[in-house]
Amino acid sequence: FIHGFGGSTYSWRENTQFFANNGYRVITMDLKGFGLSQKGLDLDYSHVSQAEAIKDVLSYLQIDKTVLVGHSMGANIVTIFTQNYPNMVSKLVLVDAAVNDSASNSLSQLVGVFPVKDWAKIIINSYFTKDRFKSFLESAYVNLSVVNDSVVDNYYTPLTIQGWEDSLIGILRDSNKNSLPYSLSTIKTPTLILWGDKDPWINISKGTDLNAKIENSAFIKIDNSGHLPMEENPTVFNELVISALENN
Repeated sequence: FIHGFGGSTYSWRENTQFFANNGYRVITMDLKGFGLSQKGLDLDYSHVSQAEAIKDVLSYLQIDKTVLVGHSMGANIVTIFTQNYPNMVSKLVLVDAAVNDSASNSLSQLVGVFPVKDWAKIIINSYFTKDRFKSFLESAYVNLSVVNDSVVDNYYTPLTIQGWEDSLIGILRDSNKNSLPYSLSTIKTPTLILWGDKDPWINISKGTDLNAKIENSAFIKIDNSGHLPMEENPTVFNELVISALENN
């Protein structure tokens, strides 16, 4: 399970035990710069590099083939992994996927340059108060009852770790290298595309577009869900994923 931007292993708290109880070996990880993972400006935060970090974890655990579940930004990373290592992925699950199938261009490299990076850190620290962060987090959900104090605390904690601002700057700096290496049509891995029907961050039309471009794919919307259906409607999410795993 690979989290999205601003997420961590915590994002899968409603899912991992369900799959473990059903006999699956479950692996989650905090991507570089996120959650409790290593922070700093000197790391490579490109999605190709993040995909290589996933491969390193799988190699360390001596796993030759797996199912990859990626949410939002994480969906782009697992798609890159699948394109680069198709024989290692038995099934692919993309959740409200921020898949970047075109080259991006921005001021991404500028934010890594002194003194711009120092000004960026000042702005980041002054903006990301806990109250503002809570409002930002709530904007991703339809069911705001999910966003209780514990959820806010767990998502906010990584922003209190020394070096997180450098990581964010590095992530922005490297974002122009995040497009897929190949066309989506090259993916032959069985793919399940899940989408919150009321996702306020990435329109559901992006999901139907992915379904049209990936040959062996199925698209299912999850009702009454925003950008994080695995948190907002975990029972439905879990059942849809395990059904895909157990039906070839």
